[in-house]
Amino acid sequence: MGLGVLLLGEVARVGRLLSTPAPPVAAAMAARGDARPVGIDVARITAAHLFGEPPAPTRDPTTAPDSRGDLVLTGVMATEDPQHGLAIIGAPGRPQVVGVGEGVIGATLRFVYADRVVLERDGSLESVKLPLPRDPATGLPAPRRRSEPDGIVAAVAADDSGGRSTQAERLADVSDATDARGRFLGVRVSPGPNVAQFIGSGLVSGDVIVAIDGSPIGVPGTGEEAWKQAHDGSTLTVLRRGKPQQLTLNLAP
Repeated sequence: MGLGVLLLGEVARVGRLLSTPAPPVAAAMAARGDARPVGIDVARITAAHLFGEPPAPTRDPTTAPDSRGDLVLTGVMATEDPQHGLAIIGAPGRPQVVGVGEGVIGATLRFVYADRVVLERDGSLESVKLPLPRDPATGLPAPRRRSEPDGIVAAVAADDSGGRSTQAERLADVSDATDARGRFLGVRVSPGPNVAQFIGSGLVSGDVIVAIDGSPIGVPGTGEEAWKQAHDGSTLTVLRRGKPQQLTLNLAP
């Protein structure tokens, strides 16, 4: 008897629930057969650009803004086609020879001109200018140039060859190089004032010279004097990316 009364009470409660009209939104969703909850259309709001559109990345190399990166351009070899060339560029005191399409400190070299280079970083273009002396008559940059075949123009930041008495000194700067444990290896080279000649010398920025004409550079502080004695045709033993190799120094003008 008691169980029958309880069952009758539950049947009545379920009947009341089923007879209650659905809320308008729920009814509309039920009519569409859409059981998903109503949400916010984030994509539509974003596309509306309520706070203005973001600036488009700079793609015109002639109007690329100055780079805000910590880069120093010390020399270029530019051709009539700015998408073919070389640049001497890198962090202060650590220049490297970079070709178009190659990376340099988080960016990629895209264009090389006689007075600047254009890099691509995160989809935008930026320029790094070559610090050049100016022509007093016109006030325009006057890069030091060297006649090259095929319309190549070589330019450097400044002629700082004063006091450099030998070809080797004008070709490259040298500094002591050590390994990860602080052991002396030899002297590391980087481009000197004569950028065009450095590129054709057979050396690569960052090479570590360990011997010149068979004579090891084994004592710190002696490499600069030893380098002064290098001449056209000298045999250099170098470490390039950690691997030893021999090359013949080319100092031809």
